[in-house]
Amino acid sequence: MTTVSYKIFTPSDYTQQRWKNGRGTTVELVKQDKKGSADESAFAWRLSMATLAEDGDYSSFPSIDRTQVMLQGSEVQLEISTSKESKQAQSLNNSYTLTPLKHIAFSGEDAVSCHLPNKDNASMFNVMSDSTYGRHQVEVIKSNDLEKTPIECDLLVVFVVNGGLSITLNGDNCLLSEHHLLQVNVEKAPLSITTAHSITPSSLILVKFFHH
Repeated sequence: MTTVSYKIFTPSDYTQQRWKNGRGTTVELVKQDKKGSADESAFAWRLSMATLAEDGDYSSFPSIDRTQVMLQGSEVQLEISTSKESKQAQSLNNSYTLTPLKHIAFSGEDAVSCHLPNKDNASMFNVMSDSTYGRHQVEVIKSNDLEKTPIECDLLVVFVVNGGLSITLNGDNCLLSEHHLLQVNVEKAPLSITTAHSITPSSLILVKFFHH
């Protein structure tokens, strides 16, 4: 059986960073640096988590495609003004409501503001990818559906929202707990996935990256 290249990241691997607009902090889970860039903060793609504690505007990230998944909280209302350059312009309304495990894609050029109608904090999972690198796709599934989910991409990331599970990749067993992250280089080898989980299936976020 072909060996598959993968890495497992746990909360002890994650780092905190200030938001670009200085109004809060984000927990960076993992990223791929942008090759050939003189800017040390530039990335081809990045995954992170952040807590929204007050109403406010999102930072601007030109040339970055974004997807946000709500992890915890009651409700987040987003107001989005799409830019002329936005590739999401045909698929977004001006306002959008997120509840746990719901997600939305938008462009880094868009003007985005958030409102917490119930005044409680909201935890968010964030995916960003440089449009010159490729594109990404996000799915939220239950662990018992992972084996049936098509894995047709160059790079796959599995993030465990809650619970835990065992994933077997081409015969290699990986144990994942809550907020663990599995990064799999799919383009290097055909991928066969099987899972074992508790009676209550875990919620998973799948992020698929496609290179240009």
